[in-house]
Amino acid sequence: MDDAAASCDVLRRDAAEHDINAALRAQLPLSGVGVEVLHCYVRLTIDDSTQKAALLAERMRQGYALEEARRRREQEREDAQRRVEHSREEDQLRREYELDALARRQARARAEFLRTEILADPASARLYTLLERNTEHWPRLGAPPAGTSLPDLVREVQQWQPQARWVVVAQLLHDFVAGLSEEGRKELLTILAKTVKVHGDEKTAQALINAAGKQE
Repeated sequence: MDDAAASCDVLRRDAAEHDINAALRAQLPLSGVGVEVLHCYVRLTIDDSTQKAALLAERMRQGYALEEARRRREQEREDAQRRVEHSREEDQLRREYELDALARRQARARAEFLRTEILADPASARLYTLLERNTEHWPRLGAPPAGTSLPDLVREVQQWQPQARWVVVAQLLHDFVAGLSEEGRKELLTILAKTVKVHGDEKTAQALINAAGKQE
């Protein structure tokens, strides 16, 4: 019976009475010296101060539980928001990484295109320079922009063909200069500057002298 009474709730008096009486009935009949108890019944009463204290404690417990539930919901919302923001940041970083990777691939492709196609010979390089100059006016496919003289464009490119005389001479000079020492290159520029000056182009002659690091 003590165990049943200890587990009773003050605010649930009827349930407490039922549990205690059930515990008593389980002990009947009780026999003593000349006495035998066959039936008994317990009725519980709760004084006002105890009732009020129990009600206050219950309200406090419920209020604490509600506050805990509110804080838990708030924490869950904050956690969910952080997960969304983290996912958004990961998506943004992934997109930036993909864009960077795309830019690197495009840069490599452009460099390879320039090396293998454009810089393969002077004519291709010259044509690319002429077209790149007005690239914003060129459609992706189709004819050049209005006002472009195709005959002039063809003549310009033909002058830069690998078989053109000046291209051959330029290549020979390039190979020759590559084998000279620094002093030999300066001396060659000085000789070339004097030759150009003899032919009347003093401006170019002076530019060659400046390139050689000398002044007249």
